[in-house]
Amino acid sequence: MGVAGVAISTVAARFLALIVLIGFFYAMKIGKLSLRLLRPFPGKLLLKMVKIGLPTAGEHLTYNLYQTTLLSFVNGMGNDAVNARAYCNSLISFAMIFSNASALATQIITGHLVGAGKSEEAYRRVFRTLRTSMPITLALALANAVFCRYTLRLFTANEHIIALGQMILIVDVFVEMGRCLNMTFVSSLKAAGAYIFPLLMGILCNWGLGLTTGYTAGVLLGFGVAGIFAGTAADECIRGLLVMFYWYKKKWLGKSVVDRNDTVLTEPKASE
Repeated sequence: MGVAGVAISTVAARFLALIVLIGFFYAMKIGKLSLRLLRPFPGKLLLKMVKIGLPTAGEHLTYNLYQTTLLSFVNGMGNDAVNARAYCNSLISFAMIFSNASALATQIITGHLVGAGKSEEAYRRVFRTLRTSMPITLALALANAVFCRYTLRLFTANEHIIALGQMILIVDVFVEMGRCLNMTFVSSLKAAGAYIFPLLMGILCNWGLGLTTGYTAGVLLGFGVAGIFAGTAADECIRGLLVMFYWYKKKWLGKSVVDRNDTVLTEPKASE
């Protein structure tokens, strides 16, 4: 069935995952799913969600447009460059797994702590996460770079593509370093209510730094697809340092969209 078969299997897998998640939701007694819970309609809560959601959507939109533009540069470099990028992205996804999971988990914890007024604990928690996720992410990225001449053969026997892929994965070590910073601090900044700063940094660094550096190194200087990844590395690293500094200076304090008066904090009974 070709590509259609891949699409069908993807949709089927996600549908099964949804069923499992709903089952887990009820089995763990996390809550209930019912339209009756929308009465009275939580208008204030919806506005707060939209207030955070729109800038976040804008950040994802500009990032996707940025990546699409970079892809257009790669497309002009030939089929081998396009294939090398595609194969490397499959390997890179494994290097991203731990930092992404850690960032999402920390985002939840940060949101709870900031909402409970425990800002100092939230501040320290994010740095503890970084001390764990950064070494593991770098180890995975380095493993990709070291063993790529073997792993890329799972996809192709073309030596030119493998050579391009090796250059990409060496540069990707720096990409993952910056991406780990971004995932960790941007997620926590959003949880703390500081969602405008990540959006602005995303627009400025994606287009002002990543795109220009990638085009200059990859197209003008002739470094090819590895040069495009060098632009991404510059974007991720500089943006990561900026959002880390923003968190370090505690510029996010007082930006929480959650009012403690709107929450009910209960202590467990002694018998529990």
